[in-house]
Amino acid sequence: MAESVGINVDRLFTLTFALGSGLAALGGGLAIQLFGLTPSFAVLYLVLFLIVVAVGGLGSLKGTLLAALVIGIIDTGGKYAFPVAGNLFIYAITVMVLLIKPAGFFGRE
Repeated sequence: MAESVGINVDRLFTLTFALGSGLAALGGGLAIQLFGLTPSFAVLYLVLFLIVVAVGGLGSLKGTLLAALVIGIIDTGGKYAFPVAGNLFIYAITVMVLLIKPAGFFGRE
């Protein structure tokens, strides 16, 4: 449909991929300054990224941003209040949100 109204779809795909790759590179570059570079860098944080997307709702940028803020704030506060609990707060928030809203914060049902 987009091609029928004159949009060059191949160029749009190329630009979108380039923008996404650039943002991923920027995020990785900034994260390395905070966390350091190890061989298992991507694997350590992959579960957290997937949890944020699931809690926010697939295809929802607002939901993902809200999920990242909620999970980050509650996890950090929980680790300060109860250091023994570790990552329990991340998984507890995930379970509670997905039990109440299986599609996430702003996901389509």
